[in-house]
Amino acid sequence: MVKIHPIFYTLVLHPAAPILDALPGQIQDPPLLVKVDSEDEYLIKRVNNIKYNKRKRKYIYLIKWRGFTEPLWEPADSVELI
Repeated sequence: MVKIHPIFYTLVLHPAAPILDALPGQIQDPPLLVKVDSEDEYLIKRVNNIKYNKRKRKYIYLIKWRGFTEPLWEPADSVELI
């Protein structure tokens, strides 16, 4: 039996939008920084999920930051939870 797979020719493909223009909602302005002990930091709104990465042997957190619309996965090393 012959397996058939789709083939896309790169000469026929065109970008969906101009390369220099961002799609609506694609770029977010960063939220305001908060000064804590003379260092700039962002505030956490909530921690949505916690996972353990077995390969790296570290925890990662799904964090909803204040001022951002989408939550982001952050390694435990870069997050200070109080």
